[in-house]
Amino acid sequence: MLKLLIAEDHSIFVEGLKKTLLDALGVKIQIQAIIANGNDLLDAVHHHKPDLLFLDLNLPGTDGFDLIGPLRKIAPTMRIIVLTIYHDTRLVRDAFKAGVDGYILKNCKNSEIFTGIDEVMKGRTFMGEGVAVTERPDASKPGDKMYQDSFMKKFNLTNREIEILRLISNALTNKQISEELYISDQTVGVHRKNIMRKLGVNSSAGLVKLVHQHNLL
Repeated sequence: MLKLLIAEDHSIFVEGLKKTLLDALGVKIQIQAIIANGNDLLDAVHHHKPDLLFLDLNLPGTDGFDLIGPLRKIAPTMRIIVLTIYHDTRLVRDAFKAGVDGYILKNCKNSEIFTGIDEVMKGRTFMGEGVAVTERPDASKPGDKMYQDSFMKKFNLTNREIEILRLISNALTNKQISEELYISDQTVGVHRKNIMRKLGVNSSAGLVKLVHQHNLL
């Protein structure tokens, strides 16, 4: 019986993941708990002592990267698989350096999840499709127009949303952004919510971090 803990705050994704795991693995897996924020994760791991943790790097309450080291101290034999929307090679490298065992994108096929579980539980590392620790030779670089266009396409962002995202990263308030762009602050608020939803972050701090990670300034 594999004891699993899921650290993920998007309930729809969690329900789909639970169904996928239980339909395929059934009695071979026990989902011990679903943790929706980083503040509770360390206590949950200490209490449940799971064999495997599925970790979203963008949990409310704390940075997922800051949790990996303490998690390793609490449960040194626990295997950790990151489930995320972020495929940036720097994030992948940082995650493995911090001590995770697997890295899988949320839009993966179900078979990748099962293969990832099997690989990490055998003591190996696993990277899902679209995950790499080095850039492809033909990959566009952060800051390039091509890179920005790729980022926009991946997250379905509009030019206006990219513009507002940059202003948010400069610590401008909704009112200041509205004055800069000659739109209402209510419209800015709607754009901000849409951007956060598309990027899968829950705070302005998360937006700023993402902008710097992808060198979109």
